[in-house]
Amino acid sequence: VIAEAVTEFEKGRRKGVDSAEVKRLGYLAHELRNCLQSATIALEMIESGIVGVRSGTGNLLQDSLKKMAALIDVALTEVRLRSEPKSFLQRTPVFELMSEVGMTAGFEARSRNLTLQMQGFSNLVVDVDHQLFVSALANLVQNALKFSKPGGTIHVRTHQSGERILVEVEDECGGLPEGKIEELF
Repeated sequence: VIAEAVTEFEKGRRKGVDSAEVKRLGYLAHELRNCLQSATIALEMIESGIVGVRSGTGNLLQDSLKKMAALIDVALTEVRLRSEPKSFLQRTPVFELMSEVGMTAGFEARSRNLTLQMQGFSNLVVDVDHQLFVSALANLVQNALKFSKPGGTIHVRTHQSGERILVEVEDECGGLPEGKIEELF
């Protein structure tokens, strides 16, 4: 993935692709390289017996791998949206999608001393692009995990309101600082 990003970065520089795209690819390659380097060093230390898997170094390895996975997921979603702007809708139970996110996020929640609660009705179904929905929900849940204080709870709820199915992610991070919402949008 890193090699492909660097190759595309170089191609873009030669072809004159807009500078924002070149910067984005450069950022992605740089972040992936940093994570890979940290993970490699941590693994070497664990393999040599200097530290154990359940040490700070083991946590560094785990965090680096998670960050790489998140970067790759975001990049793949972005590529898909650019190359295949059409959505592939299929009728899916919402709780099935929530459970998919919950399975991966639950481990991280426990490792951060957080509680992740998934609440909803199994009979609620939506017409949705599976990959895009899971990607969006996973991103919201990851942000909640990242910014919630240890001992907190993240609630993911779904319910029906009229003809709409709502999915809510509630955390205990305390909200955004003043002026930050405007900056985001």
